[in-house]
Amino acid sequence: MDTTTLRLDPGASGQRLKARQSSTISKKMKLIITVTLILLFTYSAHAQNHATKSPMTMEQLMSELRIKGGNWSFTFEKPVLAYAVFEVSSYPDGKEKEVTKFISDEPKKEIEVFFSHSASRVGNYPNPRVHNENKMLIKISNCKATTGTRIIHYSDKFRNQPFNQQAGQEGDFRPSIAEQPELNQEYFLAYYYKEGDPYEVKATISFIEKESDIDKIEKLDRNGRRAWKEAGEK
Repeated sequence: MDTTTLRLDPGASGQRLKARQSSTISKKMKLIITVTLILLFTYSAHAQNHATKSPMTMEQLMSELRIKGGNWSFTFEKPVLAYAVFEVSSYPDGKEKEVTKFISDEPKKEIEVFFSHSASRVGNYPNPRVHNENKMLIKISNCKATTGTRIIHYSDKFRNQPFNQQAGQEGDFRPSIAEQPELNQEYFLAYYYKEGDPYEVKATISFIEKESDIDKIEKLDRNGRRAWKEAGEK
């Protein structure tokens, strides 16, 4: 009977073992590298996403509270007077008009003006079932009559029933003051009206050298076109 002798080559066996170990290590390394790359890409993707938070701007806040107005600083080549006029029609017929005027106590080269126009209770929205009222506030730096801020009230007629149903184009102007204001020129602070109705509310400001120049002021009307760049306009 033939017998076959199986001889094991220790060297070859060791090589195969090393090869298997090397293959296993290679697979593990590939897995580690793959996982590492995925983590790196994931972190990188998240690192590119970013959020910041800022407070509301003054413009946004004023819009939310339905406030028109601001603070103005005027500088003139020579001393002048600030002259503000408020005209409020009688409610509701508009047959009479109450006029309130403010003028600087003395001419100045530098004048500060604060003006705001809003609902009597700031932030309130009109409710046609109640009597809606608005207010205008003004303070002129060199005018004692406005010390502590003067308040002018008026009825928000075209938000009240039944006047909120009447036809006609409505106007509710915000302040429009030139970046380079001219003397003897009227500028709107506020103007509230409805076409075809005698009721209106108007507030204007002008700058004059002396009180006798009031008659020289060029008046604006509701249809006049603004021909100037406004202060603060971008």
